[in-house]
Amino acid sequence: MRKKIIVVLLLSVIVFVCFYFINRQKVQGVKISPNQAKISEIVRFISNMQPSEVNVMLDETVLTTAILGGPVILLDLNHMPDDWQNTLQMIWERSRITARYPVKVDLRFKSPILTYGKE
Repeated sequence: MRKKIIVVLLLSVIVFVCFYFINRQKVQGVKISPNQAKISEIVRFISNMQPSEVNVMLDETVLTTAILGGPVILLDLNHMPDDWQNTLQMIWERSRITARYPVKVDLRFKSPILTYGKE
């Protein structure tokens, strides 16, 4: 009887130690490229503006984001304006005030290009 208790106790200690060390192992994250980090930042910002489904498409360096029930937003990852977030926020706020929303916002150029749908 004593031998069985000792064996069970030893097995329990071994199992505990194995689980303890397995859970302590550091999980290494996935490294992402600078463009992927930039895309993640853009999508996070846009989805915070309008909590809705955001579809993303990357064509070479042009990022196209389409918000469900909202505008399509175009950005060039290589030539992004420094103030793209402020510009987009201002366009969005102005649209809310005037109740006239663009169907497409093109931020690839120095001045944003807004396209409105038929009224």
